[in-house]
Amino acid sequence: MQEEKLTTKSREAIQHSIGVAAARKHQLLEPEHLMVALLEQGDGLVRPILEKMGVVIERMVGELNQELELFPKVGGNGATQVVFSRRMQGIWADADKFASNMGDAFISTEHFLLAPF
Repeated sequence: MQEEKLTTKSREAIQHSIGVAAARKHQLLEPEHLMVALLEQGDGLVRPILEKMGVVIERMVGELNQELELFPKVGGNGATQVVFSRRMQGIWADADKFASNMGDAFISTEHFLLAPF
């Protein structure tokens, strides 16, 4: 996983998804954390793309939040160290492949959206 290949928006989404995971005391960063972050990007492309496809964003966020409630939590009062899960590593690898196949030098948020969850 090469962070330098991320666009600014992708880097922001990854950082935000780490924050989402840490706030919920989740040790593993999962694709669901990333999707929540992508949907919360006010000026990002993912939300408008999904809206044009007829996705009800609020319902999707609600379902993602329900899923996230089922994830294991880390105990204690200290800061949670978040690491990428195997699934998230796969999403990153798939997004990188999509970017390469499309002739893009950088991984953008829409490449993450194309990667199968």
